[in-house]
Amino acid sequence: MYVIEKYLQSKNGNTESCEDGIFTGRNLAAIVDGATSKGTLLHDGKAPGRLARDLVLEALEDLDATFDADRMDSARVLNILNDAIAAWYRASGMYEDAKQNPELRASASLVVYCEPLRELWMVGDCRARTEYSVFGHDKRIDFLFSELRSYVIEDLLSSGVTEQSLLEHDRSRELILPFLKMQHGFQNQRYRSDFSYSVLDGYFTELSTRRCIPVAQSASELMLGSDGYPELERTLAESEQSLQRMLDEDPLMYRLHRSTKGVTRGNLSFDDRAFLRLAI
Repeated sequence: MYVIEKYLQSKNGNTESCEDGIFTGRNLAAIVDGATSKGTLLHDGKAPGRLARDLVLEALEDLDATFDADRMDSARVLNILNDAIAAWYRASGMYEDAKQNPELRASASLVVYCEPLRELWMVGDCRARTEYSVFGHDKRIDFLFSELRSYVIEDLLSSGVTEQSLLEHDRSRELILPFLKMQHGFQNQRYRSDFSYSVLDGYFTELSTRRCIPVAQSASELMLGSDGYPELERTLAESEQSLQRMLDEDPLMYRLHRSTKGVTRGNLSFDDRAFLRLAI
């Protein structure tokens, strides 16, 4: 495989705060999307999502250098990536605290392409596509809270609040924040419910929730992206155009593509974004 094009952009233009990451090696390629913190927690001076991103990228680099297709599969690789985060907790003396309080965790979604096995491995809500098929895994809990935020915005607008004022100060995000924090209780939860979801956070054990997708031999290109691209298209230009249309027409992200957050004043987009296009 080789890289045709790749792109990484933080939502606020500050590369150091970007919680998305791209990895390309000889055997593996991946998009990693660190989860946005619901508070102001920092670990080693990094937001939890940035820390998770960095730990997973480092582990991917080590895995790629020693990859053995006869000994590796999706379960083993994902366990190794998850253990990289757990090891940081142990070294920092917070393993038990984070186990009891998911809000403290450094969490990430990812999609990995394994070239020797020609497989996609997905945990969380990153995206992938070939010329023929599109693969995603949106969380039901995100759909619920995106709908709730849209409802709150519509209610605020009906009371006389303007869209411009919400772009200046997103009261809708503040109003649903208690519910967003509650969702951590469903993260990597052993008791399965319709709202449960899986991420790499040091406590990922439900391997049955991963997606392992064979890539058709007829596919010659593979596109990977984070959920900062609501629509993952076949090229970077097409993906950027689709995103920009949404941002221009609906910067609050409550109509065209309902989200739990819109574009904050001064930001470039509603979320960090990463795109990778490979020839395979």
